[in-house]
Amino acid sequence: MPLKGIVFDLDGTLIDSISIWIDSWEYAFSQMGYKVPRSRIAKYIGPQDYTVLNCIGNVPRKVADELWRFGDEYIDKNVRRVRFKRGARAVLAYAKKRGLKVAIATSSDRKWHQVVDRGLHIEDYCDYFVTTEDVKEQKPSTESFEKAFRHIGVDPHDGMVVGDSKLDMLPGRKLGAVTVMLDESGAGDGNADFVVRSLVKLKGIIAEML
Repeated sequence: MPLKGIVFDLDGTLIDSISIWIDSWEYAFSQMGYKVPRSRIAKYIGPQDYTVLNCIGNVPRKVADELWRFGDEYIDKNVRRVRFKRGARAVLAYAKKRGLKVAIATSSDRKWHQVVDRGLHIEDYCDYFVTTEDVKEQKPSTESFEKAFRHIGVDPHDGMVVGDSKLDMLPGRKLGAVTVMLDESGAGDGNADFVVRSLVKLKGIIAEML
């Protein structure tokens, strides 16, 4: 069957945002008197951002709330640094031009999506957007991808999942979708149908499946 729709991950796949998340937590920790190495923060950046608090162990709710406040403050001031990944805007435009349905399934919250969209206008290319508030279970659960495919009216077997993590590839494969792993490091451990070093290569894969 020809390809009918694509569900993309957002952070680290379509947009280059991981560094700003690390910077925001580094700033927040420093404002509260904690010295946490960037390398340690990076290990906790993932589908559920509250796990970053594990860098400093159990903290009172009031301290956690202050850390989030400082982190949000940093993000608000620096969100303009967030850019599309190389080839991302072009591949989104190509998918739309070819009549494919496009959705995004992200573990980030709706506020982050709205902040990013103000600068990058990602919604111009997408038919549906699933954020962390829209699901009960986060990746690698299939829930966010199932919901995305359902709302764009595409059977996962006629669809593609594109992400930068095993947390995207595992649910994509479970649903029977074609999986494409963005692996800029070349580690090649995503267990995907296709592995690309850049989204520039994705256009060719899509074209072959139409």
